[in-house]
Amino acid sequence: MLTAVVCVFELYRSSVFVVNQIVSGFYTSFSFLATGIAICIILQKTLLRKNIGLLQTMSHEGAHMLVGGIFLGQKFTSFKASADDGGEVNYLGRRNIFMSLAPYYLPYITFGLLLIRLMIKPNCLPIIDTLTGVSLMFHLGCWRAQIRNYQTDLRNHGLFRSYLFIVTLIAFNFAIVFYSLGVVDNIPVDLWRANAIYFRQAYADVVWAVGLL
Repeated sequence: MLTAVVCVFELYRSSVFVVNQIVSGFYTSFSFLATGIAICIILQKTLLRKNIGLLQTMSHEGAHMLVGGIFLGQKFTSFKASADDGGEVNYLGRRNIFMSLAPYYLPYITFGLLLIRLMIKPNCLPIIDTLTGVSLMFHLGCWRAQIRNYQTDLRNHGLFRSYLFIVTLIAFNFAIVFYSLGVVDNIPVDLWRANAIYFRQAYADVVWAVGLL
C-alpha cells in the first residue's frame, strides 16, 4: 500500500515536471507525444475500428509471453488470440503475478520505442515520439477494455492485490515515460536517466515524509 502511495505521488511529480517543461519551452517531445495520442484515437475510430478488438487481444497475450518467456524463463506451448473468444496462452511452470498481470500494467511497445530512442539521430526523434504517443494511447485502450473483475488474471491473485499491483506499476511506468521525454540542464533525458531522476526524487520524498513523523 505504501509503495502504491509513493508511486502515485511520484506520478503527480512527473506531471508537474511535464508542465514545467512546457512552460520552460521544452515542449517539442511532449507535443509529438500528444500528436501520437490524437492519431491513435483517430485510427481506432476509423481504419482500425473493425479490428481493434483483435489487436488488443494480441497485445494482451503478447504481454504474458514477453514477461513470462523473456524475463521469467517460462516455456510456452500455445498461443491463441480471437476478437470474439478472447485469447489464451498455455505454458509450463508456476503462475507468477508479474506475468499474469503484465497486460494490465506494462506498455511494452512504448518502452521498446524508448529504447530505440536511445539509438537514433536527434532529427528522427519526432517520429519516435509520435509513435510513442500512438503506442501509449493504444495501451490505455487495452487497459480500459480488458480490466474487468471477472478476468481470471485478476481473480487468481485476488482483486484487491491485483488492482493495487496494477495501480502501482502503471503510476511508475507513466512517470518514467514522462521523464524520458524531458530536458534537464539543457541535456535530453533518456530512459536510463529517467529512472535515475525518478528514484532520486522518490527517495527525497520518502525522506521528507518520514521527517514529518
